[in-house]
Amino acid sequence: MGITRATVSRLMTALEREGFVKSYADLNDRLQLIARLIPWGDAVVRKVFEANLSRFRAVCASFSSAELASLMALLDRFREGFAR
Repeated sequence: MGITRATVSRLMTALEREGFVKSYADLNDRLQLIARLIPWGDAVVRKVFEANLSRFRAVCASFSSAELASLMALLDRFREGFAR
């Protein structure tokens, strides 16, 4: 993905410091960490998701059926491209 181990480590440290996640050592592989959202982090993610979903719905409400179909086709192409 082009992300260094140091970058991931700094991001995890910041997310833990800010109270979004808690990391745990993987019991099967001590070199791996498992990150879990803590309740406050989960609440923040849900709030941001809902706000963005509301904006997305507002924008899409003005689209015609044909425009929505075109958008869906393009999004499918993106999804397929990322799946490779």
